[in-house]
Amino acid sequence: MSATDQVVNAACIISVQNKTPSIALLKSRLGSSVPIPTLIQGLQRFKSMDRNERASLIQQISQQVSPPLSTPPLTSASDKEESNLNIELQKLQAQVQQLITTNTDLENRIQKLELEQKKEHK
Repeated sequence: MSATDQVVNAACIISVQNKTPSIALLKSRLGSSVPIPTLIQGLQRFKSMDRNERASLIQQISQQVSPPLSTPPLTSASDKEESNLNIELQKLQAQVQQLITTNTDLENRIQKLELEQKKEHK
């Protein structure tokens, strides 16, 4: 089974759970091993399928999979932890950038006020 087929299958399973398949849901379901372009291609293929094709695919998947379709995929704890850490890192980097910008603005304001104060005392 190709990576694109895996994405289509995952999208099918997500839709059976009454959720709309998205890149984010597919990425969380399949893990970081599937590249984004493959996720996009698979999602586009899934969206282009008609109801009969989807029903047929769901039937095929349910015959291949022994646990129920609602069971989340087994992913290693380290993958989830790494994903959580990456998200936290991005948040922290954004906060640091915001603090740097605020600090620079405040330093410029202080300089401006000091110059104005010197001009007033002359």
